[in-house]
Amino acid sequence: MSSKKSKGLSRRRFVSSAVAGGVGLAGVAVLAGCGETQVVEVVKEVPVETVKEVVKEVAVVEERVVTKEVEKIVTVEAMAAKPQALTLVFATWWALERGGFGLYEQKYMDLYEAQNPHITMEYRNWPWAEFHTKLLTQAAAGTAPDAFAHSNVFYPKYVKRGGALSLDEWVKTNPGFDIDDFLPVSLQLSTVDGKLYGLPHISSAWGIIYNKQVMEDAGITESPNDLDARGEWNWQTNLEMLQRITKRDSDGKAERLGQGDPGLRFRSSHQWAWQNGGEALKQPTLDEFVLNEPASAEAVQWIADSFNVHGVTATAADLIGGARSDVNSGRLGMIYTWFNFSAHEGQPVDIVYPPAGPVNRVTILHTNSLGVSTSTKYPDEAIGYIGLQASQQGDVDQIKFGMGIVLRKSNLAEMERVNRTDFAIDHAEVVGEVIETGRVFDINEFHQETLDAVNPVMEEIRDGAPAKEKLDEIKPVVDDILAPMRG
Repeated sequence: MSSKKSKGLSRRRFVSSAVAGGVGLAGVAVLAGCGETQVVEVVKEVPVETVKEVVKEVAVVEERVVTKEVEKIVTVEAMAAKPQALTLVFATWWALERGGFGLYEQKYMDLYEAQNPHITMEYRNWPWAEFHTKLLTQAAAGTAPDAFAHSNVFYPKYVKRGGALSLDEWVKTNPGFDIDDFLPVSLQLSTVDGKLYGLPHISSAWGIIYNKQVMEDAGITESPNDLDARGEWNWQTNLEMLQRITKRDSDGKAERLGQGDPGLRFRSSHQWAWQNGGEALKQPTLDEFVLNEPASAEAVQWIADSFNVHGVTATAADLIGGARSDVNSGRLGMIYTWFNFSAHEGQPVDIVYPPAGPVNRVTILHTNSLGVSTSTKYPDEAIGYIGLQASQQGDVDQIKFGMGIVLRKSNLAEMERVNRTDFAIDHAEVVGEVIETGRVFDINEFHQETLDAVNPVMEEIRDGAPAKEKLDEIKPVVDDILAPMRG
């Protein structure tokens, strides 16, 4: 046996190994003498218990060393990074200083700043008449606000020109924001080419607000809602009621008129066309003008006749303080308008679904969106802000500030309660009916150009020109505007 093999094994380790392996003590004495150096002393017998104690002691020492090193690693701590201070710009058409919905905007900016102390909110508001043009201009220059409100009648154009970010990924990765809680119709105009570019917000329901005292003064014992409940509220019964409300002096001058101007314009004409089985633009492509087709032209003529033939509808010159003010004062019996009740607090008003046409009972749901600019440096923060406004609480708060309607299914019952109790609307359930049964306008990226072409013609029809003839004349003009959509 060579000394090379035995050199790496200490006496203690070897003894331990031998005992563990079952080698007897006599064998140990013999093996210990192998190699170049002879062992001449006699090895004493060692009790097995003593050998076991030695092994146990070594194991304990090794365990303590490992434990000390682990303790050193655990004591290391990492420092968290501080958020970078930033200013987030939000734009809309509501003026903060005027109260009303400006108070809502202020509330949510304050709330977002409180939740994110490193963020300062900057508010921009431009008048409605110039808001969307200004936003387009700034988007083209790369200077658009980080987040913004937007009317969906102009949104497809803004999206097509690259002004807004898609929100699909954010919705997908934020399960706490329940996009399925929104009524599908509320997402329709925020969705372009299959992608979601806006969160529903500040929307409106189109119906009739009427003065109950005027009805009583005119001797009308059955309200529009009584007729609607029996399925008898239609174009003809509506006309008969307007005729009873209208009151003129001996010279024929109007002292009280049946209704305010329902807005004989391209957008409002959608509703009357739908009620008569027609359309404003060809479905579903929206790339051809069809308001001149018989059913639609007949509907436009019906409304025009309320001015010129029946004399029950007020022109702008007939109003004293504006349509809402005049229905409050009793100069008008009713008005077609958006359901905003803050302007009628304390007044004897109620609401009703628009009268059914010869074919359909349908009305307009107008939706708006909150979007994020493609030029923003802070997309996560901007999306976070519009997500707060479009949250369940943000949605229902619109009603509590007297503006707009809710678009989340979970808020419909609360909306009805607030409108019934806070604004004293007897038939508050009508707002929910509009939300669930209304249609949105036919909107494409050429909507503004279509308005510019059609609205002057609608004014001529209001003033007495035959509807079918004038709409036939404007059709090729609008179809030319829409030509790019047809490829």
